[in-house]
Amino acid sequence: TCSRNFIDISTTGQLIPWIDSNVNDDYPAHDEGATGQITISNGVPSLYGNIYRSLRASSNGYLSPGNILGGDFSNDCPLPKAPSHDAGFARIIPLHADLQNSAFYHQSFTVCPRSAESGNNLACEIFMWQGADFWDTDNTESVDFQAVLYPATGQWAYQYRGQDIDGSISTTGIQNANGNDGISFACNQAG
Repeated sequence: TCSRNFIDISTTGQLIPWIDSNVNDDYPAHDEGATGQITISNGVPSLYGNIYRSLRASSNGYLSPGNILGGDFSNDCPLPKAPSHDAGFARIIPLHADLQNSAFYHQSFTVCPRSAESGNNLACEIFMWQGADFWDTDNTESVDFQAVLYPATGQWAYQYRGQDIDGSISTTGIQNANGNDGISFACNQAG
């Protein structure tokens, strides 16, 4: 079994601003934006055999080594599937949905505060979305979630915190750079 140990890095990690990828539309960066390149400090991870030294995050709940703009607001389901509104087929997807209003943090650890299933005392990279709200719902949610990468083994762990996580309008999974191999852990499933 996988242990859950949500690591809140909002006071210790680097706050990385969303960049508005299309200043000519009506959507601000916290709704349809991406970060700049985030360097992986603790090694060089492999994703489906491809080596990546940096990732970009989308305000809509996914990471990609590609030159994403972040505007893929419609979750792609089931995986593998070509992205419907953005570049970058290779994706790490802790919670892909039409999200808004989150803050994004990143922090590197030489020894991860969350033990890995793939080894002990491993370095890790934590990518955290804080206060995400599902855009097309009647409520204002405040969901925190994170992707934890262990570069030495390539293991990813997804963790969640909050009461209002709506899996019925989101995708959780991972897929390769060609968009032809992927795993859906959850695909428009409540609960």
